[in-house]
Amino acid sequence: MLTANRIFFFFLIACYVILMQSFILMTNKGWEILYFCYHRKTFWTEFFKIVTLLGEWVGLVGLAIYLLIKNRRALISALLAFIPINIFLQYIKKAMDFPRPLLYFNQGEVSPIPDYIPLYKHSMPSGHTYTAFYCMTFLIFFYNLNRSWQALLFPIAILVGVSRMYLMCHFKEDVFVGSILGILAGVLSVVIYEKGLKRI
Repeated sequence: MLTANRIFFFFLIACYVILMQSFILMTNKGWEILYFCYHRKTFWTEFFKIVTLLGEWVGLVGLAIYLLIKNRRALISALLAFIPINIFLQYIKKAMDFPRPLLYFNQGEVSPIPDYIPLYKHSMPSGHTYTAFYCMTFLIFFYNLNRSWQALLFPIAILVGVSRMYLMCHFKEDVFVGSILGILAGVLSVVIYEKGLKRI
């Protein structure tokens, strides 16, 4: 069911897609990686090491525990959407086997983040960004969150995507595709709940 809050969320998504597509088309492959590498600061490095955890397990575990306590049917619908698309995402990563920034720039143009595990293969798409955008979309759609909440959650999800680029793990294209898959999975989980599991 489309509400005013959900329509506004689709508006945010449209703006995000337009801006990201423009950024991708107007800059060369890896421009953002070179920029972050040349402007690396200790504060931002530590900041993004923490932010990236939201796309790793913190966000998922927190959401799962909350739903397990509050609404198990919602948890089931969330899993029914998240798991299949995540499996598809992992298949794409391995099938395409795109190089990550540290392998793409193999002439010493960039350097790894100190004390951070370097990654070299399976770049497209970004799984961390997928998870962050999934959690954000699910929360906004399922709870019909207002614009204030959306203004908080959307930038957090975007920051996770930025963290993957800053940490030399993904290109902007990987982040963009991961975010779109996350949005689709988040909306799908709510559709599953509202059209099916809610009636069980």
